[in-house]
Amino acid sequence: MTVRGKNGRPRTIPAPESEKLSRQVPELAFIDPDRYDRVIRLLVERNAKYKRSESVRNDPRAGIPKRQTRWPGQHLRCGVCGRMFVFGGHGKTERLMCTGVREYKCWNALTVSGPDAARAVAERTRELITDLPNIDNAWGAEYEVQRQARLVESHDELNRLQRELDSATRKLANLFDLSEKIGASEATVERIREAELRIAFLKDQMHLVQREQQNHPVLPSLDEIKLIANDVFSELAVESSEFSRQMHNAIDEFFVLPYQLVDSGHIQPRLTFQVSPFKLVNDFSCDSLPIQTFDCVVDLAKKPKRLTHLDDVVRMVGQGMKHAEVASQLGIFKSEVGYAMKLHREMVALGVDDPWVPVVSVEQAREHYKRVRNPRFDFKPLEGFETTRHPKS
Repeated sequence: MTVRGKNGRPRTIPAPESEKLSRQVPELAFIDPDRYDRVIRLLVERNAKYKRSESVRNDPRAGIPKRQTRWPGQHLRCGVCGRMFVFGGHGKTERLMCTGVREYKCWNALTVSGPDAARAVAERTRELITDLPNIDNAWGAEYEVQRQARLVESHDELNRLQRELDSATRKLANLFDLSEKIGASEATVERIREAELRIAFLKDQMHLVQREQQNHPVLPSLDEIKLIANDVFSELAVESSEFSRQMHNAIDEFFVLPYQLVDSGHIQPRLTFQVSPFKLVNDFSCDSLPIQTFDCVVDLAKKPKRLTHLDDVVRMVGQGMKHAEVASQLGIFKSEVGYAMKLHREMVALGVDDPWVPVVSVEQAREHYKRVRNPRFDFKPLEGFETTRHPKS
């Protein structure tokens, strides 16, 4: 109800119980009452960890809207400390950076362009699915064996819960009969309440098992996956919420990692992630069985000229051409030819084919990032990120 305060402004307060009016209108119900109660209980239990603080003074997100950011926001993580990458890196709206860097708890001060990262990852995922020759037969056979085993387990569990539900229902009926014969004492009412809670719990458990059965679907065909992937990557904009949902489903272990050329230079970003093509299918959801995944890498580094022309320079110098001749034919400075050969010699000395080497310690980053030289800096990775997520060579 609405009342006016001392200042004359209206404000809303709870109405007294005596003034509350209610009426039963079952014809307006569009959901079964039992199902509604079950869904509400499950939602309350599932979302308890996201609940806002009951004390306004202690709510760290008071006044902040719960909005969904653009992808890869709320998905891309730092491969050094494990924290999320967020928009607003170094004051630029479209760039993402590690939240640990902002708090002086991480040395990975790289920023990446959100739109560029989204397009690059989407293109790499599309290429992977397009070029996928077939589904691994051995893995598919193992998946089907485990799927059938889980279905048998679920069927047995449903039978057990049904027997318990029948027993609890009979017990409740007996309690009602007892209360009619001897009256509703406090003890009887309490036992009836406990029996009703038990029945509701068993129904919830049966519903969860039935949903779990749906999480053991038959594998979709490769043609179906490619058709859906074509729709996702050709028709959906990378800024759309539907594209974000699809990428959240299909991509996991999504990290930004720092790399540097073997002959030093600026530290550049590289994205690593795992793709599960089957999860692009809307009705395919399987959390309890192993799903075939593919490891992918996207290089967002800006290539210097010595790297862009490396292969041509090495080939032409190997043919006996002078540096000046190579520079003239490639349209670059003579010094760039020398830098390219120096890079080649460093790669040969280290015995590597990839000119980029991982940056794995704060000592390597100290020369490039002033933040790590600040007295406030104290590297504190999240649990499980004591070592970087660089792929093992």
